[in-house]
Amino acid sequence: MPFHPSPGGTRDRSTARPPNQAQAASCYFRTSVDPPHRKALIQICEPCNEKCRHCFVSATTRGAYMDWDAVRDRLIPQLLAARVSRVTLTGGEPTMHPGLLPIAASFREAGMSVGVCTNAVVLLDEQITMLAKLEAHLNVSLDGFSADSHGVFRGRPAAFAETVENVKRAAKACCAPQTTLPRTRSTPSSADSPRSRAPRMCC
Repeated sequence: MPFHPSPGGTRDRSTARPPNQAQAASCYFRTSVDPPHRKALIQICEPCNEKCRHCFVSATTRGAYMDWDAVRDRLIPQLLAARVSRVTLTGGEPTMHPGLLPIAASFREAGMSVGVCTNAVVLLDEQITMLAKLEAHLNVSLDGFSADSHGVFRGRPAAFAETVENVKRAAKACCAPQTTLPRTRSTPSSADSPRSRAPRMCC
């Protein structure tokens, strides 16, 4: 699948996690589908604005962006033929892709449900508004219940307030945000952190 490289990026790669052949099982992105349909994870870009210690694709600020025409003309027909009914758009950070909205719209026009896995730091009002109109959902990653614990993984404590504020904006627009809190040996549990410090993410 063609990518448009960004400055300094030369890789040509797309990432999807194929479901079990017999049944589409749940994944840590929370959503699933019923047989005989399938779900696909689509890496629409490689660059990311953060430097998470636990990033499973080792994203940096460099990399390539998937071409919108290729998504519309090649990828979507292939996914439809494979009985895919739900996609999650990932990166890198997918909200950095200049074609995020037309890509999401193309999947919706093809009858697929759309989710966007994001850190929500650079989420724009235009993106929130359009994703809400498309009835897409956001899966927002948090790595703790406070700036300190979140910052351990992100290397930037200020990212916590930025993410929470943008998730509140998305919830107000009814963009169906959900949060993912990866469980690691260093991640505090809800029992370890006061409930008052945990942001309310859904409207």
